[in-house]
Amino acid sequence: MTCNKLTKWVKDLWFSDDGSYFVTWGVEHFKFWHFDDNGNPIKSAIQDSHDGKEHFAMENQPVDLAKVDSKDFVGVAWKGKNTYTLSRNGKLYVFNKNRKIEKWMDIKTTASFGLSLKDNGLICNCSNGIVRIFKTDTLSHLQTLPKPPYLGGANHIIGVKKEKSESGKKYLYADWIAAEMDENNKRMLAVYSDGMTLIWDINSIEKPKVMRAFISHKSSITGLGSVFLIYFFCLEILSNSTSEITKFATCSTDRTLRFWNFYDYSNSTLQKLVKRNIYCKELEKIIYLSQDFSYFQCNSTEDQNEEWKMMDDTEDETHELKCLMPSPDSSMIACGDGEGNVYVYDIENSEIISDLKCHDQEVTSIDYSPFLDENDDYILASASRDRMIHIYSSGIENNAVNTLEGHSSSIQDLKFAFDPEETDPSKRLKLLSWGADRTIIYRGVESPKSINIYHKEVIKNNKFSSMNVHGDKVVVGLDKLTTVNNINTYDKLYEK
Repeated sequence: MTCNKLTKWVKDLWFSDDGSYFVTWGVEHFKFWHFDDNGNPIKSAIQDSHDGKEHFAMENQPVDLAKVDSKDFVGVAWKGKNTYTLSRNGKLYVFNKNRKIEKWMDIKTTASFGLSLKDNGLICNCSNGIVRIFKTDTLSHLQTLPKPPYLGGANHIIGVKKEKSESGKKYLYADWIAAEMDENNKRMLAVYSDGMTLIWDINSIEKPKVMRAFISHKSSITGLGSVFLIYFFCLEILSNSTSEITKFATCSTDRTLRFWNFYDYSNSTLQKLVKRNIYCKELEKIIYLSQDFSYFQCNSTEDQNEEWKMMDDTEDETHELKCLMPSPDSSMIACGDGEGNVYVYDIENSEIISDLKCHDQEVTSIDYSPFLDENDDYILASASRDRMIHIYSSGIENNAVNTLEGHSSSIQDLKFAFDPEETDPSKRLKLLSWGADRTIIYRGVESPKSINIYHKEVIKNNKFSSMNVHGDKVVVGLDKLTTVNNINTYDKLYEK
């Protein structure tokens, strides 16, 4: 019907209730586009400077922005003949039917991220957990919603008394970045910059309350296990899970470890067996790799030609967690980051046990061996893009006691395998590693300091994806192909 070329960045558009016009807004852009009585765009002819042909473009009417100091708009709402808009620097403007500023006010916030309308209230999404609501007719303050738990403060267990906040300490809160209204059920869905989602009951705008909370990772989830991607998520089942309770840990590029419980939440017996977070029933707790919680807020740049951005995708990727593995007794959990560090945490009290700076490059995989003897000793191994495998003792210090070489390229995965029927003690515990050189190396583990290669296998013409061990079998995921091999005889048992 029509095509217009816009020179400024447009973030969104909204149609009026009667469909007679729509509005577009963005950076240095705020325009009205009208339709005629028949619903057709009002167009005018323009001459194309390239082909000389005549084209038709939809006419628009720009808003008078002469008195607007920051022309970066984040939201628009309508009420009667007035149009309301919110700028990123926290200024709320009211435009009349002639597209002139009728009134404006500073809502006292560092940054704003959205504007929505409920009844006679303008809901402004702001930074540091602030949500302010103003009356549409007078712009007077109506309500400020309660803030979410402060960053780092979501680890409250049901039945355990909350610790008092430190007096005088300045806490950071996640930014409220998006909201969606459900007018029929009087609900509001709020999304925060740290990955938290809250469902608010707004039957009474003066007394809103949280109905449900979901606390998830901030970064995107793109895989299970040790998937070799720049941005990825890793999951391992903890050994103390039961058939009725699934307990697992996750790590992500948002630099956190999170522990989860899934079960029949209506079963009071099962509820007594798990630690339940007071905010999110699926979550147990969060371990933060860093105490710099500004990472979970939005980075609002001063350049208006750039959108506000989340800090996870562009800055300091080396400290992002890449893999994890719980110990066999679920007392500890080890994880590796993009800088080559291996961290070991106590699962019960969330305290760090070891911070090992071992590798020169990203840790790609990490694994615990099964128990070696009646003393409950086990081995921790980590692999990296630096082509090295480090072996650590099972003591409190988790010192590196051995370094293994053998791959000519980065190591993408490693797994321990235990075969109780193996007659050779030096091969009863095995360590398998897969490298980008498309080689699987089989090693026999007699002790942490005595690990020797006894077989190498090169898989040609296929790209590696993942590897897992089940008893005396190793399952290898390749490019559009899955193979199952016997660990002892190396025979290929299955391929599809």
